[in-house]
Amino acid sequence: MPDSPTIGIVSLLLRFSPYFLFASLTLSVSTVASFIAHYDRRLSLAAGASLDLTLTVTAAWYWLLVRPGLRSKVSLVFVALSGLCRAAFLFPEVVPGKLWIGVGLELAIIVSVAEFTRIARPDGRRPGRAATRFIRASDAIEYYR
Repeated sequence: MPDSPTIGIVSLLLRFSPYFLFASLTLSVSTVASFIAHYDRRLSLAAGASLDLTLTVTAAWYWLLVRPGLRSKVSLVFVALSGLCRAAFLFPEVVPGKLWIGVGLELAIIVSVAEFTRIARPDGRRPGRAATRFIRASDAIEYYR
């Protein structure tokens, strides 16, 4: 049976793009967690799905992107907090404290942007304007939510 072009494209993406592999794994975990949240509200399944959203996705990020050197170790914090935030919205009875998780995520973003603006570019300029606009836009989103 000859290989179809679709199988060839998918195998090429899986081989050369860890981002594609991570995105497909994360989408799969999130889809299963959403089905559990909407159709089967057993506490044990909700706890397992919350752990998958937080720990499994973070572990996949580490093994696929941090370990090979494509992303920094600091990015693990954002991935873990994002997964925890998603779990808190899907399963509030298992992961309480949506507000505090959101506050932690927002503070992590502000600290990372502040650190980014502190580092000068090779030509001596500082990327402060774009970072300031990013923080203002992020605060505006939080204000209007």
